[in-house]
Amino acid sequence: MSQTRQMLQALKKCQRARGITYRELGERLGVSEPTIKRWFSTGAFTLKNLEEICNVLEVNILELAKLTDMYGPELITRLSWAQEQALADDPTLLRFFYLLINGYAAADIAADFELTELQTLALLTQLDRLGLIELHPENKVRLLTSRSVEWQENGPVRKAYEARIKKEFLKADFHDEDAALHFCTGELSPASLKMLSRKIRKLAFEFYEMAEIDLAADHSEKQSVGLMLAFRPWIFSLFEEWREEEK
Repeated sequence: MSQTRQMLQALKKCQRARGITYRELGERLGVSEPTIKRWFSTGAFTLKNLEEICNVLEVNILELAKLTDMYGPELITRLSWAQEQALADDPTLLRFFYLLINGYAAADIAADFELTELQTLALLTQLDRLGLIELHPENKVRLLTSRSVEWQENGPVRKAYEARIKKEFLKADFHDEDAALHFCTGELSPASLKMLSRKIRKLAFEFYEMAEIDLAADHSEKQSVGLMLAFRPWIFSLFEEWREEEK
């Protein structure tokens, strides 16, 4: 993939994450919607145009360059069973891998968690052997996986940690300004259930897009966020108890 194409992909990802349409972008820049579409299709715009686009999308050119580097060869989005098992069996390896895919440099992880040079090299070597990273001199790393890894359903990692994650995550009261909890109930048709499923997948995709864009920002400017999306056919036990009482 050419560098121009990689840059355009990064720009489009920023555009989607910010929820800005071609028309809105054109209005902000004082050009027509067809012109914006042509720019995003061909990359035939000036450096000044690029700077103006970045200003509207709230991303600077340096951050865009970092994002552009991510769009090289196709990356793995789902790990093999053996790869997941190796991570599930070694919590330190899993933590190290998780931080790598979230934009942390190996040296920063080692410093934050007081790992020795030998421990750091051992973890990196193991990840390299598993085919999750490509290890280069001076502990430089190229990820071979997507930053939004999709853990296998009933796979080793989810079996090891899913119940614990649900319990810890839902323990909060969600009253803080930077938290939200919306619980809805109702009766939906099969068609509405399918639509709901599509919307949830879309929201999850948009969350990962925002996280990917924000990888370019300094870690001190961000905070770790959990997003849990779930629905299922369900009746509150209060009503089941009522039925039992009436029998």
